[in-house]
Amino acid sequence: MAQQSTEQERAVDMAAVTVTGYRESLQKSLDEKRYSVEQVDAIFAEDIGKFPDQNLAESMQRIAGISIDREGGEGQRISVRGLGSDFTRVRLNGLEALATAGSGSAGVNRSRGFDFNTFASELFSQVKVNKTQSAQMDEGSLGSTVDLRGSRPFDFKGFRASASAQVGYNELSEENDPRVSGLISNTWADGRVGALLSASYSQRTIFEEGYNPVRWEHGNHRNSNQSNVANNGTYGFCSPAGYNPQTPRNPLANETPAGVGSQANQDRNNGWGSYGIDANNCGTGLPRPAATPENIAAYETATNAWLPRYPRYIRTKHDIERLGVTGAFQFRISDDTLLSFDALYSKLDKDQREDSLGANLHRAANLGGKTQIVVREAQVDDRNRLQYGVFDNVDFRTESSQIEESTEFKQFSLQLEHRFNDAVRLDATIGHSSSDYSRPIFSMVSFDNANLDGFVLDLRGDPEMPSMTFPFDTSSPDAWQWLGYGAVPVNSNGTARGANISEVRLNPNYVSNAFDSAKVDLSFDLNPTFTFRTGLAWKDYDMSTEESRHISYGRLPQALPAGVTIGDLSTTLDGFGRNLSGSMPASWLIPDFDKIAGLLNIYSNADNGVPGGDYRLAGIGHFGSSNNNFSVNERSMATYAQLDFNTDLFSRALRGNVGVRLVKTQINAAGWAPCPTGGEANCERVFGVANATSAAGDRFVVESVVGHNYTDVLPSLNLSWDLTDTFVMRFGAAKTMARPTLTYMSPSVTGGPTNFFDDGRFYSINLGNPKLDPFRSTNFDLSAEWYFGEGALLSAAVFYKDIETYVQRTRLLSTWSELGYSLDLLPPGFNANTIFNVQSYYNTPGGPLKGWELTYQQPFTFLSGFWSKFGVQMNYTHVDSDIEYMFSTAASNNTAVVTQITENQLVNLSPNSYNATLYYDDGRFSARVSTSYRDGYIGEVLSRENIVDLDGNQFGTADVTGKHSVRNVDFNTSYKLTDKLSLTFEAVNLLDTPDRRYVDSDLMLPDRYTTTGRQYYVGARYRF
Repeated sequence: MAQQSTEQERAVDMAAVTVTGYRESLQKSLDEKRYSVEQVDAIFAEDIGKFPDQNLAESMQRIAGISIDREGGEGQRISVRGLGSDFTRVRLNGLEALATAGSGSAGVNRSRGFDFNTFASELFSQVKVNKTQSAQMDEGSLGSTVDLRGSRPFDFKGFRASASAQVGYNELSEENDPRVSGLISNTWADGRVGALLSASYSQRTIFEEGYNPVRWEHGNHRNSNQSNVANNGTYGFCSPAGYNPQTPRNPLANETPAGVGSQANQDRNNGWGSYGIDANNCGTGLPRPAATPENIAAYETATNAWLPRYPRYIRTKHDIERLGVTGAFQFRISDDTLLSFDALYSKLDKDQREDSLGANLHRAANLGGKTQIVVREAQVDDRNRLQYGVFDNVDFRTESSQIEESTEFKQFSLQLEHRFNDAVRLDATIGHSSSDYSRPIFSMVSFDNANLDGFVLDLRGDPEMPSMTFPFDTSSPDAWQWLGYGAVPVNSNGTARGANISEVRLNPNYVSNAFDSAKVDLSFDLNPTFTFRTGLAWKDYDMSTEESRHISYGRLPQALPAGVTIGDLSTTLDGFGRNLSGSMPASWLIPDFDKIAGLLNIYSNADNGVPGGDYRLAGIGHFGSSNNNFSVNERSMATYAQLDFNTDLFSRALRGNVGVRLVKTQINAAGWAPCPTGGEANCERVFGVANATSAAGDRFVVESVVGHNYTDVLPSLNLSWDLTDTFVMRFGAAKTMARPTLTYMSPSVTGGPTNFFDDGRFYSINLGNPKLDPFRSTNFDLSAEWYFGEGALLSAAVFYKDIETYVQRTRLLSTWSELGYSLDLLPPGFNANTIFNVQSYYNTPGGPLKGWELTYQQPFTFLSGFWSKFGVQMNYTHVDSDIEYMFSTAASNNTAVVTQITENQLVNLSPNSYNATLYYDDGRFSARVSTSYRDGYIGEVLSRENIVDLDGNQFGTADVTGKHSVRNVDFNTSYKLTDKLSLTFEAVNLLDTPDRRYVDSDLMLPDRYTTTGRQYYVGARYRF
């Protein structure tokens, strides 16, 4: 019989088996792996509507080579064999889809990474991870293609129904969280018609607590001895009297105090002449420290050290509500024709409240900030990382962010399977999916105070969770201020004038993704050995994103109404730090967000007529948000030819396929650019603000539309050879491609060009690059699998990916015509051959990725009695990569680009990872404990700047951000009271594993430490 017929019958047989426990789930997964031609791994539901874990991503991490990222204590995205979520495609019921959720204050997902926390795991019956590529499989992945499959009525015989209910408890939030799900399915007309409906609903409240310094910086960054002379003395600690070089510097002749000279000179450099800076003072009423040896030593130690910018304690409350519904209808029109309709709906709502208490050690001089801080004591380690410091004239803040975000996902698909005769079959699918993310509220308010003495920062005991001594009662309303209009000096444009300010920020965001897909597959059984497959696949993908900010964003807030005090607008955070070590406040005063929002009417989208009270939102017209207003349309047409074979080699079964896939991709990206001077007649008028110091009003922008297309020829080969009845060798080779990250393709332009100035310098601009070609790779995979007993496997796999094309953000000198943008964007003096200094995304050489996997799985049936009910599942993965990263800076008066190249691992790649599960299952009682581990990895490669310390030593700012290694332990048990009723208990995150992050691959500066606490669930399941 031809290969497809065999596999279809096996798939049907497997689906018809009722899964009753974890052991049978493992057996079905093993069968899927064993009889596949490609290298695959799979996870099957343990029972109707019961996946092994509460979260899809956390279930998938049990597969060799898969690691996950968590957000708020939940698995969100996956990496496969060292390649992050942008390189993995996800198909729902056979069609590509993309679901994006937010990450709270960490940002919005505008990438191709699939957020698995959008869905409840109960909605799915099977997850299949394809690690090698065939011509028939959709393109778009360098790492893997993940197939998520919901249940269908023909998966079961006749009527089936189940229901489950759980209540969860988190030890930090001390909240009870409900979780319910149910499924009902039936068939009629002698099994020719079937319908299924499933639903899941859950709520969860999580407290995430810890410390976050909001990155680190060098004490002399952008200060003394820098190559840019204009920066010298403008951003460093207050130097002792008479110290050379002096920080902050004295005002220049054209930087006059308020009320003296022209308005332009008064406002120059954000009013520098009005800050009260001179040889004896770092600000008005703030004398410089005496030039004693102790003060000089403390100043120099801190200025030559790496310091946390904004050390703060944080608590984030996550209120998560998740609803999922699936529906399926199947109609067997005839013995040869099957029609299936699938529908999936999911709604994820997340409300987050982030409260923090911290000290500003970094703010610029116009905000008081760093230039007013006096260093009294400073200790560093042998790598010049601050270990202990005592500071005077410090500004403090209690800050609250309110975030309301929602993701609504919908998918509808229709599949027709028809057998024309014993040799020819048709499989046609059409569908639509959409994922709409909205964050209508992303708002921040703060209470502040200024210039207090005696702040102590002590990192000697635990640099990831330091102790901080605040020189005031953090819980007293009298200790905090609303530093808005009338409370601090202000420039004529509403910006701060040398003093700390409170803030109100409004920053809504929206992202939409939609797929329209259709594909037709035909297979022809040529003879018992060969099957020929061919088909067409069409996809039309649309992504759009919007961001806006209010006009007074980043400027002084309005004054509070007369008689209103901090006590009227505040509440108290308490119970902080129960799971944390170190000396820290258990409570502090926080803004009452609802009271402030109501009092100031911040969501009115209107100007209330008082200074600092302009809450009108601007999107394209706001300089801070314009770049994130863009859209991408991506259409692809693919065809393939594939020959499957099922024969013998040396009297042993050899299965495989060889083929080629041809795909053409057409890109159209639309964004916005500022209008050239004199070209307003051809531009659109929008409301907004041009920069941080401009007044609000009309702006002129022009839509920028850029197209691109590319064609890929993707050959592939897969071989599966049964050396014995229990030993299988597999080999795969393929060319693969992954389309560029969506944010890279924004055609929006910032930095000009606005007017032509001379022929000696190159205009510097920043923009995305819709003309990027995809990531491309040639992959080789080899595995050996020994199925040495029922439910048992010992396997090893090696893989090599030659990543030929990568994408990086860097600087290049480029003509306007090479960029592909319209000449209409250029003002007089520019032409198509004008050279620009462009910071953008470019295709660069990639590098090799190589690694190996080991998997061991075995039920202990070789033992007797009680011990025979145990079993183990283990895997280990090692991955290595070498990518050359480019760091480019403008040089020589912006007439050249200097590029440095460093070698590092791929982003999101953990060199080592493993998973292990020990389980017991006797058919009535089941229990398992699982652990997962992944090495630390790079999260982001940063653009670097040069730094020169006080001694003239040169080095760079931090090169990367990253996460430290993670180890999790979970426990799960169930007991069948009857054949229909089971009781369940689960314990998640038993180690209370912290989220630990760092900056710089060499210095490893601690940048975040938070925990979410242990989570417990008790519940019951009933099968009708």
